[in-house]
Amino acid sequence: MDEHDRQLVFAGPEGGWLRRSNFTRRIWRPTCDDGPTILPGGVFHGLRHLHKSVLMEAEIPRVLQFELLGHELGGIYGVYGHVTEAMRTRLVDELQRRWTRLGKRAKR
Repeated sequence: MDEHDRQLVFAGPEGGWLRRSNFTRRIWRPTCDDGPTILPGGVFHGLRHLHKSVLMEAEIPRVLQFELLGHELGGIYGVYGHVTEAMRTRLVDELQRRWTRLGKRAKR
C-alpha cells in the first residue's frame, strides 16, 4: 500500500469511490468469469462461502478458519486452540496447489 498512488485500492477513474455497479462490471465479473474461472456467476458475498468451503475441503484447522473469516471460536477450541506457523504454511501450500491446478486446467 505504501507504493499505491491512491487512497483507495479499488478506485474510480478519478481516484474516488468506485460505484458498486462499476465495480461489478469492471472488476468483479472479469475476475470471476475470465481466464481460469474462479467463481463463475458468483456474487461478491459468495467469496466468503467459497473460501470457507475451500478451507473445509483442505481440512484446515477450525481455529485458522475462524481467524481468516473474522469469527471468534468459542468453547474449548477457542480457549486452547491457537494458530501456528505450520497451519499457515499448510494453508498457503494448499491454496498454491489449487491455483496451479486451475491455471493448468485453463490452458487446455
